[in-house]
Amino acid sequence: MTDRRRRARSLEQGSGSVLTLAIVMVVLVVGAGVVASAAASATRVAAQHAADEAALAGAHAARGEVALGHDPESRACSVAAAAAGDNGARTTRCAVAGAVVTVEVSLRRGRIDAAATSVAGPAHAAPAWLVPHEQIRL
Repeated sequence: MTDRRRRARSLEQGSGSVLTLAIVMVVLVVGAGVVASAAASATRVAAQHAADEAALAGAHAARGEVALGHDPESRACSVAAAAAGDNGARTTRCAVAGAVVTVEVSLRRGRIDAAATSVAGPAHAAPAWLVPHEQIRL
């Protein structure tokens, strides 16, 4: 071997280790990003499930209160808050219009916050805070 080839070969020794380390670092960074994205998505789904369950529970309670001729708001919102709490969420807004209940919840898992809104009630239901009280028909 000539001196030139020996010098070139000695300069290249260890370059495979550096390349392997760089590839491993890229894979780790991408993997961490995927895990963080999956955690955020799971938190958003859990918040929406909590909002849906809270709205359904509140609407069920509101329907019973309306049938008895009582004001449904306090009972429906307390039942909705309890249902949200059972799912680890916190009710941030609750509105009742007749038997229609609209619930907004927030959920925190680790450092990830998520919020969701859900409406439940009869088939003609619209968000309760958008329906003027004089237009509500049961």
